[in-house]
Amino acid sequence: MSGTGKELSRLQRIVLGTAFVPMLATGGAGGYGTYSNIKAAFGSGTAVGAVAAGEGATAVLAIVLLGLTLLGQSSPRVIRAGLWALPAAASAMSVTAATTP
Repeated sequence: MSGTGKELSRLQRIVLGTAFVPMLATGGAGGYGTYSNIKAAFGSGTAVGAVAAGEGATAVLAIVLLGLTLLGQSSPRVIRAGLWALPAAASAMSVTAATTP
């Protein structure tokens, strides 16, 4: 760690690691729903790409936000905006591609 940064405590590392599990489960469930809707409309290749891009980007933003919070730093607006915009975009895409209401 650099001389100007703060090192995570053991408890903070545990919180960061533990928080990843429910984020992964929620992302997996959302990803499955999006995948099934996009696959029905456009095929499996497009569906895999859409899910990987959306879920991966959201997970990265969430981990960055949690890490910054644990280090006592404020989160940039782009991180907070992305955490709202990416799931909303995925939801809109999935609803648009769904074949049944």
